Amino acid sequence: MVCKGNITFQSFECDYNEVYEAYDVDGDIKNDVQVLTDYYTYSGYYTFLNSSFWKSLFDCIFWEDITGSEFSKSDFKNIPSQFYEDKIPLSCDIKDISERIDTFSKIITVQSNLNEHALFNMINVKELSLFENFMEVFFDKQNKKVRKSFLHSHGFKYLKAHYDERKRYDYFIMFERYFGNKFFKFIDKELEKHGIKVKFSAMDVVNSIFSKFSKDQLLSIINRMNLNKESFNSFNPFLAFNGEDILFVFMWNESKKHFDDLEVLWIDFLLNLGFNVEIFAFNKSNNSLSRFVNRFKENKIKLELFNLDENGKENFKSDKLMINDFEHLKNEIDNLNNENILIKLDGEEVILDEVCDVFSCALEKENNGLSRDYCCRYGDSNPAEFPCKYVEEYFSSIFNVNDGFGQITDSGIWKFNKDKVRDKFKDLSKTMKICPFFDYMSNKKALTKYLKNINPKTMNQWCFVDDEGHSWYFLRKVWFSDEADLDFPGFSKMIGVKKTDKYAKSKAVAILDDTLKK
Repeated sequence: MVCKGNITFQSFECDYNEVYEAYDVDGDIKNDVQVLTDYYTYSGYYTFLNSSFWKSLFDCIFWEDITGSEFSKSDFKNIPSQFYEDKIPLSCDIKDISERIDTFSKIITVQSNLNEHALFNMINVKELSLFENFMEVFFDKQNKKVRKSFLHSHGFKYLKAHYDERKRYDYFIMFERYFGNKFFKFIDKELEKHGIKVKFSAMDVVNSIFSKFSKDQLLSIINRMNLNKESFNSFNPFLAFNGEDILFVFMWNESKKHFDDLEVLWIDFLLNLGFNVEIFAFNKSNNSLSRFVNRFKENKIKLELFNLDENGKENFKSDKLMINDFEHLKNEIDNLNNENILIKLDGEEVILDEVCDVFSCALEKENNGLSRDYCCRYGDSNPAEFPCKYVEEYFSSIFNVNDGFGQITDSGIWKFNKDKVRDKFKDLSKTMKICPFFDYMSNKKALTKYLKNINPKTMNQWCFVDDEGHSWYFLRKVWFSDEADLDFPGFSKMIGVKKTDKYAKSKAVAILDDTLKK
């Protein structure tokens, strides 16, 4: 379930310290991340992590591939600041990643007693002003030489230096290395003043977070991050943790008009894994929020089954069966295969075979616990044109001149009959309502981009089809068929276009090469 939150603050024009979007919160000027952190911290989520947590975790799990050395306990303090995105995806199968996670889990369990304070305390450093308090109280007890050495070695020119939100994860490690246990004792004492009596370590928090993840959940997230650079870079949620519950938070700030497709896929992916997801919006209209959240709700269907009389017409005297959701359809699907039953979807008659095809596609996704990645074939070498596998497969088949979907010009260009294709899409969409995951508007938008002229000579993802069903490709300045025939009959003999079958094309190229060598 996607929860939605919206917060309204007066925007404040501010370009100080590269803060371009700022808000006046009770007289205090804060950027969007500070507002977000405050909101969840006050709501009881004492740990609030940004996407760097996941990037660091990814580095730990693939440490040996990235650094060439085996991961050890000392490396917790030396997570690389640069992520080796040029190596993503790393050459690991799902079994190998699973073994790596097991190894990492054992390491963090063994090191759970490390004397490092947690991200828990890092949040409280900011919220309770402990950073400034520590600097003032502790430095009062040090001589000028120690103060100057510490400040200069960590980039502070003076005591009241601006608190850098981006460095908040570094402060405790910085203090630990310089002051040791004196710093921890001070922090524990200060936290007790605020009713916080439990001592935490960084590893305790990591262990607590991981204890809330199943092995499959963690494996799925890391594996998806490892799919490609786009997947790695687009995983940018905050992770809120209150000791019991985990919440993934996606921020929708004012400069962001909408979530891109990859972020939408991540949200759906996390929901499908069973996590709670919240969209935290800044000054967005309720209509915008509702439209976005509704994208993740399952479609409601109105499927009616009518018994036919002896003349093959609706028997209005008999009871009709109403099917209102996909779960009900699963229970009744076997009853549809009856020649004496008429099927209507939202009042319009539909074909049984089409209903069964769509049902099978949706059922495979559900039975395998797949996200919308399955629907749009995310992660495949060939990116999908449509966010629906069923629609994609239909429009990847032959576009035939005889079907009226378009025509081939004398110069070898396929031109779509856009109205005809749009009508067919509408027909497909009628039956697609059966699928709980089908998004009509996103597929309609994809269709608009799809309806461009096709030139198989310059667009190698497409090929011609002749009247005998052979595919014709263009390579090395020549036309050749799937049987390596070089006798191209001309555009007038082509009856349509279709997506190129890479295997068939490669096989034809191999035959062609052998022929040319001889």
